[in-house]
Amino acid sequence: MLPADHRNEHWVLVWGTEIDTYKNGKVDSTELQETWKFDQNGKAILLYQFAAAPMPPMKKK
Repeated sequence: MLPADHRNEHWVLVWGTEIDTYKNGKVDSTELQETWKFDQNGKAILLYQFAAAPMPPMKKK
């Protein structure tokens, strides 16, 4: 958590991977980055979420 004391707010940045498994057995994943802003009472007042497909594995020569 990154406090911004002069503004009475806190910022939290989260990076992660979401992995979904479907009923047919297919597995899919998404890379996520979230930016949260909380007020002085701990209430979330802003959320940005970015998602991207993971990089494919490098091809061997």
